[in-house]
Order: sequence, then structure tokens, then C-alpha cells
Amino acid sequence: MNIKDFNPCVRFCSLIKINEDYPKALKAYDFRLFHVLEGGFTVVFESETITVSKGETLVFPPNTAYRILVDKYGYSNHIIVNFDFVSNHYEKAVHAPSGLDSFKENEIFSNCSLPPFDKILYLSDTWSCATVLKEMCLEKKSNHMYSQEMLSAMLKKLLVELMRKERSDQKLKNTGRAMICARIKDYIGDTLTTGVNNIVIAQKFGYHPYAINAIFKKSEGISIHSYITAKKMALAKELLLSTVLSVSEISEKCGFSSASYFSECFMKNEHITPLNYRKNAR
Repeated sequence: MNIKDFNPCVRFCSLIKINEDYPKALKAYDFRLFHVLEGGFTVVFESETITVSKGETLVFPPNTAYRILVDKYGYSNHIIVNFDFVSNHYEKAVHAPSGLDSFKENEIFSNCSLPPFDKILYLSDTWSCATVLKEMCLEKKSNHMYSQEMLSAMLKKLLVELMRKERSDQKLKNTGRAMICARIKDYIGDTLTTGVNNIVIAQKFGYHPYAINAIFKKSEGISIHSYITAKKMALAKELLLSTVLSVSEISEKCGFSSASYFSECFMKNEHITPLNYRKNAR
């Protein structure tokens, strides 16, 4: 779906207060938008758990299994909007979420969507949404002429603002990721001969080893281990060609734990032994 083509249908829009958990997993037949005004809640999805607090917004598509817990805050005042991206099914009544055992996928109102709303979307610092959503709640109650058309226009504006916010947040994440990776590469360059590895780098930058490797791989396309190995191979080849150092000495200068491990890595990456590489290049 193109952004120019979507004409959202607001099926339900209201201020809701909850002070107890909803531990049973549910699935909705349309899109769900939550914006927290006070307190907060935790939503447990199949693949992740997200805590939504004051000034934050959560949107997810139909057929998404979820549970809502308020144990962290004790209560939540939030606005919820049930909507679709097309108005074809406006006349259909509001359809309450169903338990997983009774959910009927063929009764989903519409699968039309638009990124980033085709997946679970959580955005912080969306305070400006509150004003628009409160106006939408009043409009929904008013039953004025062309109320649905007004609600559609208001929701479209809100969704576009959320799309801009998501894009802006993603740019900031990418910028931050690129800066961290640049620092990691500089650190590897400075400590290459000391046996630097994922654990050392994670401790240096204050991350869990898995987390910092995920950040690096997302930005650079390879793991930290692969990057370190590539840098060591480049240094080893330079030393093989420009010096008369032995394989053992080169192994030590490149930060390998032993000459045999160095030879094994060299063979695996270059498909030739270190000595034959030197011999063939001369």
C-alpha cells in the first residue's frame, strides 16, 4: 500500500483505565494503537515484551497475540484506537479480541498495511499524540455529520507523524551505531596484537558481548570476530612479504595464541599456508 492511498477507518476510540492484569493471550481483528496518559502497562508478545509508560505509543497489526500486565505500575490510563488502513469495512461492528483458541483468522477486517505498521511498533516521547487522540475521542462520541471522515483525516495525520518519528528515531540509532562501530574499529586497530576479542571489547564499551556483536554486525555486515580475523590476516600477509620473520614470530606479532592456530586460521582464510604464501609471492 502506498502512503497516498490509505484512508484509515476508525472503528473504536476511547479513553480506557485498567488496574488489573489481562493474563490471557488475545488476538485482535484490526490494528491496535495504545497511547499512555498516566501509569503504564507491559505487553507480552510471542517474540518480545514491551513496557509502555506515560507519553509513549504502541501500535501492532491484527492477528498479533498479546497479553497485558499492569504489575509494574498498578494501573494505566490510556487511549486505545482500533483501526484499519482502508474504510471498506466501516459498517462492520466493533469486534472484541478473541482468545487464541477461538480466534478466526478469516474474520480479520483487513490485511492492508503500511510500513512500519506491518509489525509491532513502539515509540517513546510521543507526547504530542495525546492532544490529537483526545480530540478523536470527543469526535467519536459526538456522532456529528461526517464524523467518520473527520476521524479518518485525524488518524491519517497522526499515523504520518508516527511514521516520521520512527524514521527520525531510526536515523539516530543508525548514527549512534555507526559512531560506536567506528570506535570499536579504532580500538581493534590499537590493540590488534594483544589478543583483543569480543569479551574484551564488550567490557571496554560497557555492553554484553552478544549485544555489542549484534550492533557491529548490523552496521558492518560481519561479526567482530570476523573483522578481527580479517585485520590479523592483512597484517600477517604484510609481515610475510616485507620481513624475514618466522611464522612463529609473525603469529605472536599478530596476536595469535600459537603458531599452529595462526597457520590454521591462515589456511582457512587464504587457502594456502603462510610459508607457501611467502614463497609464491617472491
